[in-house]
Amino acid sequence: MRFNMSVLAMAFGLGVSAAPSRALAQPAPPIAGRDSPASRLSLDVGWDPTWLFALGYSHRLARPTAQSSLWLDAGFRAPLTRVPLVEAASFVGGFTFVATTRSGWGTAVACHTSVMTADDSTGTKLGFALATSLRPGWYAPRWSVALDLLAKTTIASYMHHSDAVRDLFTDRYPDGRATASGPRDGIYALAARRYRLGLAVAWAPSASVGLHAVGGMSHDRQLSGITANPPVGPLPFYVEAGGAYRW
Repeated sequence: MRFNMSVLAMAFGLGVSAAPSRALAQPAPPIAGRDSPASRLSLDVGWDPTWLFALGYSHRLARPTAQSSLWLDAGFRAPLTRVPLVEAASFVGGFTFVATTRSGWGTAVACHTSVMTADDSTGTKLGFALATSLRPGWYAPRWSVALDLLAKTTIASYMHHSDAVRDLFTDRYPDGRATASGPRDGIYALAARRYRLGLAVAWAPSASVGLHAVGGMSHDRQLSGITANPPVGPLPFYVEAGGAYRW
C-alpha cells in the first residue's frame, strides 16, 4: 500500500512526474477593484511548481447589495511543458462572492471544484478536488490588494498504473510476495491536500482591461506514511500573472 499511495501522490501533485496537477485547482484571478464590469475573459501564466497557463471566464450573476457581488467562474489549466499534447489538465468551475465596506475593506470568498486528468509514464489518473479560498484585503474602485489563502483537498482519485510501474514492482519483488498489496488500480479517497498563503493584487488601467498577479508559499500533504514539503524537485512557492478583457 505504501508503494500505491506514493505513486498516487505523485500523480496528483506531490512528485516530479505529474507535479503540474497540483497546480490545477486554483481560484479565479483576483478581481480588479469594486467597479469591475459584469464579464471577463482572462489569460494567465506562472510557475506552480512548473510553467503553466490558464484560461478563465467569470460572469457576475447578481449584486445582493450595493457592496457585494456573486460571480460564476469557469477555467482550463494545463502545464506549458505538455503543450500541444495537453497530457495533464484541469477543468475548474465554481463561485466567488465579494463583499466590501464603503471604505474599501472587504473579502472575496470562493469555492471551486476541479476535474484533473494526467497521462504519463506512471499511468492514467483522474481526480476530483475541492478548493476553498479567502482573499481579505483592500478593494478600491479600480485596484485591490489582498491576502491569498487557499485549502484544497483531492476528494477522490482514480489510478490506472502503467506497464512500466507494474514491471518495476515485479522487479522489486520477483517472488511475488507483495503482489497482493500493489500496485492496485482503483479509486482512492482523500489522497492529497494543499494549503497556500500569499498575496493577490489587481489593477484596472481602463474599463475593459484588468491586470492581476498572485504569489506566495504552498504546503502539501500526502497519504504515503509521510509528510513531504517540498516534495523532491518542486519548490514550495507559486507565482502567476495575467490579464483580463472585461465587458
